[in-house]
Amino acid sequence: MIHLRHAATIVLLSCAAARAQAPAATGPASQPAEPTWTWGESKAGLQLAARVEGEVRAGGRLVVRAALRNVGEQPVALPPRGQMRAWLVVVYSRDKAYLTALTLPAKEMKTWPAELPGGQTVELPPFDAAALGCYDYADRRKLLSAYLAGDVSSLDKPPQNLSEALSAGQARARLTVCLPRAGGLLAVSSAALELDVAPPEWDKLSPAARKAFVADLLARFGDDAFAAQAGHALAVKVGTPIVPDLIRAVQEPARHAFGRMWLATALADIRDARAAEALTKLLDDRERGVAHVVAYHGPKQRSDALDRAILSRAAAGSDTAFAAYALLGFMVHRGQVPAELLAGSIDSPDPRVQAAVRGALTHYASPDVVARLRQLAESNDPRLSTAARKVLAAMNAARAP
Repeated sequence: MIHLRHAATIVLLSCAAARAQAPAATGPASQPAEPTWTWGESKAGLQLAARVEGEVRAGGRLVVRAALRNVGEQPVALPPRGQMRAWLVVVYSRDKAYLTALTLPAKEMKTWPAELPGGQTVELPPFDAAALGCYDYADRRKLLSAYLAGDVSSLDKPPQNLSEALSAGQARARLTVCLPRAGGLLAVSSAALELDVAPPEWDKLSPAARKAFVADLLARFGDDAFAAQAGHALAVKVGTPIVPDLIRAVQEPARHAFGRMWLATALADIRDARAAEALTKLLDDRERGVAHVVAYHGPKQRSDALDRAILSRAAAGSDTAFAAYALLGFMVHRGQVPAELLAGSIDSPDPRVQAAVRGALTHYASPDVVARLRQLAESNDPRLSTAARKVLAAMNAARAP
């Protein structure tokens, strides 16, 4: 079981690492770069690449584009376009993976080369893999045997389409094409594709589908800290419609601490008055880690009432780790630190308080937070740069022998 303090650190550091600075504007004349191919391993001189085009949403489309490349010097014979077959594997976890029915990606192409010269590439037309039937990956031996033989007459009808199996969250996919040729078969696979499947469109879900989706989402906050982190990302994508369910879940005392901390983080990342009110109440939670998460992520809400509650809790002086979280939270998420928070922590006349806060800052600050503070220390706003330098100096002092 993860120690509560370490679980709180995971929540803080993981969320800090997930943030990235927005790129600078490139001007109206700039054009998006043409996506590059990522090639799989070479088989008999051929490589396969695949990529996903457009958004992938649960219950929606999964448009795949692929290309074959001859990496050798000699031409490679290709089968007739109607004989080349392909399938896609989508993996969420060891217990949740799917293999699509066969598709013929080149069948509708008007021109198709009999051979592929050395160093040349042929692109295949895009196809919607989500429209294909799919099977449970557990049956892959039987399925792949039929696929390689080119005779699927012995297979049952796919129980569902891949669109029905796609659920929100992170998954990996790999495309394989099978090329019949003289002397046998050649199966070539792409490199793994990282899928970030967006949640379904909330307004289009039936009440029963919404209930099932919420149950699946909240279950992720109870598996382990990493599943809870994935649940947080999914909840934030859904946004305000999921806030009441998150509030109900975070108030369940039987939930593991790591799950409740990630639920609190999700509430902080969804700007909503109901979320801010719930986070204010969590400042008095029996689990210190939950309160620490609110101290760090709560300033994202930009709620006056929540800000005052965080500052009041920090001023109480009974939890220096809380004060450190609040200090970093206001600095990183708001670009400023309230004067009373600085005065009560780093600038406190009590050296014991200063030492405790410096130690807490050093323990909880990730490299990403430190990098952000260094950026802020160079700000043209003297109040902001001064505050950032004080925080960095406090961290350095705590690290000194």
